[in-house]
Amino acid sequence: MEILDVLAKMDEHLARQDGMLAKQDAILAKMDERLANQDAILRQMDVHMARLVEVMASCHHEAAAAHQTAAMALGRFAEVSLGVDRFVSLAERLLAERK
Repeated sequence: MEILDVLAKMDEHLARQDGMLAKQDAILAKMDERLANQDAILRQMDVHMARLVEVMASCHHEAAAAHQTAAMALGRFAEVSLGVDRFVSLAERLLAERK
């Protein structure tokens, strides 16, 4: 009878271990699902970040072009302004000479 009792206790112990292992297996399966979801999210973030880099590069290019255009326009404005100032000075001198 003692051997049967020992075997029965071992059987109970193994059954409890089977239950604990089944719970751990379920936990690990949920962790695998979460990791898969995180991987999917990270892949999406990578795609979005790549798009953002493209947009930022385009914005930088456009800003550089706008800066260059503004610099050219300011240069042209300075030339025109100088011409107007010379014209006004000439007109004032001519009017002063007439008097």
